[in-house]
Amino acid sequence: MTDRSDKRTAPKPLTLAEVAEILGGSRVGLFFAEGKRLPRLASEAWPPPKHFDAIALDLCERVWLSREVSLLAESSAQHSFVAAPLLIGTQLFGVLLALRSSLPPFTTDDGDILVAMAERIALDRQRSKAQELARAEQAAHAANRAKSAFLAHISHEIRTPLNAIIGYSELLEDELMDDGHRHYVTDIHRIQGAAQHLLGLINNMLDLTKIEAGKMDLFLESVIIDELIADAVTTCRPVVERNGNVLTVTIDPSFQHRELRCDRLKLTQILINLLSNAGKFTRNGEIHLEAISKDDDSYILQVIDNGIGMTSPQVARIFSDYTQVSESIASRYGGTGLGLAVTRRLCELMGGSIEVESTPKRGSTFRVRMPTHTSAATELS
Repeated sequence: MTDRSDKRTAPKPLTLAEVAEILGGSRVGLFFAEGKRLPRLASEAWPPPKHFDAIALDLCERVWLSREVSLLAESSAQHSFVAAPLLIGTQLFGVLLALRSSLPPFTTDDGDILVAMAERIALDRQRSKAQELARAEQAAHAANRAKSAFLAHISHEIRTPLNAIIGYSELLEDELMDDGHRHYVTDIHRIQGAAQHLLGLINNMLDLTKIEAGKMDLFLESVIIDELIADAVTTCRPVVERNGNVLTVTIDPSFQHRELRCDRLKLTQILINLLSNAGKFTRNGEIHLEAISKDDDSYILQVIDNGIGMTSPQVARIFSDYTQVSESIASRYGGTGLGLAVTRRLCELMGGSIEVESTPKRGSTFRVRMPTHTSAATELS
């Protein structure tokens, strides 16, 4: 059966030469807007004598202000002009102008014809802009997919030998302990720490590429909030206390032993990222994790520190991918700018949100709000 689906293509754009021919061999030019200024000459199809420039621009200004077609003829009627606005909806972006250097002068009928031609040119311009935007969007999506695929591949390639380094270093540590060479264990711990740090950075890259590609899945299960918080705190306490900080935890009494429906690993990762971030930017200070139950079937997890804090411009970009709050902070404290970006994406993936309040030299509060029961619809979205 023959496919008779509508495959009509857009008409060929109208050229100025065609407009000139329709108007009886007139000279035709396009004047485009330049911001909110008067139209400027933007076409080589406008070669009238120099003494007509002032007349042409005066007529363009008149049409620009009135948004209506306008006719103008010299006293001898030897030369006449007609101009029409170029409109897309209510947006005015230029003027279509024609000059006739012979009798008879332009008439209102010619003005109507020019208005129709102006509408056609405006539609052509709108269609061209839409096509350019579509092509740019397709190119951006293709580049993003290629980047995500590359990062995922590289991450896997690096993660495999890193896991081997960590595994063999743990075996080596056990052998050194058994053989009585405890003085070498410190060096083994340095190797393990460096490998674990690099593995964490790679995992963040892999998580981000998965989320961008829509391939990050949720594994929902029932979780007791106290147990989840305890696991995250146990993991982060050495990192937090390494800089001389004190880590405390408060769970709202009405929230204790509450059962949640969520992705345990991802919620734990969110807490670990926030606690580790607070520990990195706080020296000899206090870091407090607080869990609060809300009345609208949601809860808040907030990490409060009295570290270096951030300015408003820094807060505005803190959750952007691959972004550090400043070059000086990046060089001093390290990191890739991925931890908080991944944290925000994970919060949104589970139907939650994250926000931050911060004051320079006084500290920051990161506040995560989550539904007590992540639904299947959230999981699929």
